[in-house]
Amino acid sequence: MDQTFSLYLDLESGQIADLETVARVSLALSQAVKDIAKTIDPFAEIRVELESGTEGSLRLNTVFRLLKAAIPNRTTAKAVAILLLSWFSTDIRQYGVGQIMDHFYKDETGISDQQKNEIEKIVTDLLNKKTAEEHSEQIYKELDRDTAIKGVGASTSKTERPSAIVPRSAFSSRIPHQVVVEETTKTRTITAKQTLILINPVLVHSDRGWKFYYSGIEFTAKIADKKFLENAWSGKSRIPFKEGVHLSVELKTEEKKEGGVWIVKKRIVTRVLGVSTPPQQQSLNLPHSPDE
Repeated sequence: MDQTFSLYLDLESGQIADLETVARVSLALSQAVKDIAKTIDPFAEIRVELESGTEGSLRLNTVFRLLKAAIPNRTTAKAVAILLLSWFSTDIRQYGVGQIMDHFYKDETGISDQQKNEIEKIVTDLLNKKTAEEHSEQIYKELDRDTAIKGVGASTSKTERPSAIVPRSAFSSRIPHQVVVEETTKTRTITAKQTLILINPVLVHSDRGWKFYYSGIEFTAKIADKKFLENAWSGKSRIPFKEGVHLSVELKTEEKKEGGVWIVKKRIVTRVLGVSTPPQQQSLNLPHSPDE
């Protein structure tokens, strides 16, 4: 059974959402679903399909299609949908997993109490994980770019208006790591703590930008942290340059408003806060053969 999920963008009267913003939100949502599914079930393969979008108040109807899983009964897709619903409630801290699940299951049949308990435990654990929190922040950051969007909600219905709408005035509270340093009518500078995946380092003394990946987007950013650069170039930092290296950084983004939409003009890593790599098995404890 596939899982439907609808993201509802409440628009200002007479305005239409910016196409690039909608595309970035869709990509951020898709990446969130895939990463969260992998957190629940490392063997999961999930496909996020856009079924339709409607104008006026824009509704992005999607389907989470589980292609492969180790956990049975579609638990993964349901848990992802419930977690996403919690992101778009009017009060994410007080709404409660139980209330969200009651809403989720009001029209569903064939779900055992045991499965409900398993899903509730998974969702509760996910709410405390940094990965899920970062994806939620990224989606709200993208929504905040477009002033035509005055609110956002979510449901598992393709037609019903969500009962809870998060107003635009509350978007900033959903992006706790974002700090607006300076803003005028046409420019702004934002500082955010983010975890980036390293794609291409620059291993020569140069101010050229390093290439990173974050939430479905590849981009280049110069590194202004001189100490980190000197340690990287000299080998003192012992950074293993291999697939899956994550850098926790303070990222400064300079944006300019063009046609009513904030466009990224420059990204700078002001500080590197930490480096992490995926776990690696050092050896296999295999039994010795009698001849050894």
